[in-house]
Amino acid sequence: MMYYDYVKYRRESCMPRSISWDITNKCNFKCKHCFNNSGDENAHDFSKEIDKSTALDLAHQIVDMKVNQICLCGGETFLCDYLFDILDIFKQSEMLTSIVSNGYFITKDIAKKLQNLGVYQIQISIDGLGYQHDIFRGKKGAFDKAVAAVDELNKANIKTLVSCCPNKYNYNSFREYVNFIYDLGCKNIRMMPLLPIGRAQKYLNEIKLTDIQLFDLTNIISELNSEYENLQIEWGDPLEHLHTILLTRRESPMVMSIKSNGDIGITPYIDIVVANIANRRLKEIWNSGYNHIWENQEVIEIIKDVKCIQDLSSKNDTYKVNL
Repeated sequence: MMYYDYVKYRRESCMPRSISWDITNKCNFKCKHCFNNSGDENAHDFSKEIDKSTALDLAHQIVDMKVNQICLCGGETFLCDYLFDILDIFKQSEMLTSIVSNGYFITKDIAKKLQNLGVYQIQISIDGLGYQHDIFRGKKGAFDKAVAAVDELNKANIKTLVSCCPNKYNYNSFREYVNFIYDLGCKNIRMMPLLPIGRAQKYLNEIKLTDIQLFDLTNIISELNSEYENLQIEWGDPLEHLHTILLTRRESPMVMSIKSNGDIGITPYIDIVVANIANRRLKEIWNSGYNHIWENQEVIEIIKDVKCIQDLSSKNDTYKVNL
């Protein structure tokens, strides 16, 4: 028997601290590392994304659950037609609202609008300098748009983070990259290793760093965190939420995940579906078993053989789990 078979939780009612909501999988880019194939009509049926009235009702449900933070993701979030309607609903609550974006559509007017709607934080993806970013993102001019977006968000006094996926294009100029981002006014860079799922499977040989390069990069990150004042470079572990929650016997999941078609999942990296908002209210889903999802034996069986990120490539199916 494995440790997971013995995991037990105290049954105390609570609500998730954070909700991650992919409000659309539409995207204007075809990024080479995209783990969920955003923008690909062969991977997503965009006609099945929830409509505006359903989305606004869901937004009210999220407010009613009194979570601490909501993160709106994608796809490209600014391709969602009702984004600002959702933000207007969230403005009436005490939640911290974050957005993940490629920055392409963020102008001065948009930044001001986001400020007025009380958006707390926006994460912009910049995966290298100039052509490095454009090649990786599959769009000429993407780098200039992302940099301009960060500049406008800073002027609007919205906390801005930059995310970066290390790859063969940006590896040799990482120090220059960090210096550029620092001078741009961002003091937080979020990094995560390339995941061998989604569109990245097609480009692994082209963009994946070697193990030695990854090791060197982690040392460089440590050095840069010491060299720069008020700079934080985060090196994220995409599997942390799958395993440390179990190993530390956390009583309830911290994050609830909602997909653009209304499916409720537990992780963005494995397609585990436990319910859909078309059939049940969000609070009902939480109270009927999601609040103790990490003791669900079906979930444990799915994730317990994922020991490293390479194991994610074997999890290409959709897993239906009953609550």
